[in-house]
Formats: sequence, C-alpha cells, structure tokens
Amino acid sequence: RAFLGWSPAALVLTSRFHSAGTEKMIAEADIPVVETWDYQPEREPLQIGFSHYEVGVTAARYLHGKGYRRIAFVQNSAPGDFSALERRDGYSATLIELGMQPWVFAPDADRAPFEAGKQAMQALMSAAIPPDAIIFANDNLAAGGLLAGQRAGLEIPKDCAVLGFGDYPFAEMLLPSLSTIKPPAL
Repeated sequence: RAFLGWSPAALVLTSRFHSAGTEKMIAEADIPVVETWDYQPEREPLQIGFSHYEVGVTAARYLHGKGYRRIAFVQNSAPGDFSALERRDGYSATLIELGMQPWVFAPDADRAPFEAGKQAMQALMSAAIPPDAIIFANDNLAAGGLLAGQRAGLEIPKDCAVLGFGDYPFAEMLLPSLSTIKPPAL
C-alpha cells in the first residue's frame, strides 16, 4: 500500500506469497508488477524465478540416484518460509513416487538457523535407524547440521550426506564443503 501510494512506474515483489489484500492491490494496480524468487505459470504477474517444488524433486532424485534410501528433510525454523515448504512438498512427493516414506523434521520455531540445524541433526541421527542423507531447507540450517554432526563424531558424507539450498558463499569454506543447490539464474 505504501509503495503504491508513491505512484511508482512499476513494482517488484519478492515471491508470490501475499495476503488477500495485497493480491487485490496487485490485481488493481495500473502498473507493471514483477514477482521474483518464484515461478508459477498460472499466476498473472510477470515472474522471474524458478519452482521451489521442483528444487525438492531434484534434491530427492539426486540423492536417490546416488544410492541413498533413508532421506530426511529439515524444514526452516523461521515461520512463514512458504518457498521452503514447497521444496519439502516436492521432496515428499518424489519419495512417495520412488516407493519411499518421506521423513520430515521441523525444528523448534524459536531457534536460530544454525541452532535449528544442530537440533535437527541430533534428533535425526539419534533415531533407531538414522537417515543416510538429509536435505536441509537452506544452507544456514545445513551448516548447523553439518557442524553438529562433526562435533558428534560423524564423518560427513560417509555416515550421512548433507545437502543445503542457496549456494551461500560460506558453503565452500566448510570442511567438508557443503553440498548445496544453487538457485537457477534465469
């Protein structure tokens, strides 16, 4: 509302997740609207992005293709990350299609990302039959998980593969470097 009040020539929004009121304003705005960080072909605004659902599909298929069969997914601890939930949904649907059971861990919402990754790694690896691979919703969570796993004596990726999302600059600085999915540049 505030931005439209300035009478801009165009409006660029991050993502497609908006309140009903914002959707109405976008539909009624008499200016070009561009949404980034997402792609849903059925949506009306011009979009520059990618399908987060397909990221989840790609991650699950990649790990399955590498021979992993107990693949878990760790959701973001930050509430409102709907894109990460779409990645989770793509992962879940793919595992079901492959005849496997999805295994989703939701960290406590009040935890910072590194701490949430640590919580996830500790909880998942203490299962009677732990995962052999974990997909984290983002690289911050994955880094927390990787570091917690190392501190617990795990050999990453021998004992458990760790896959993040975002291709954050610190990913290559970790030892071992963090395997991560780079968001496509369109």
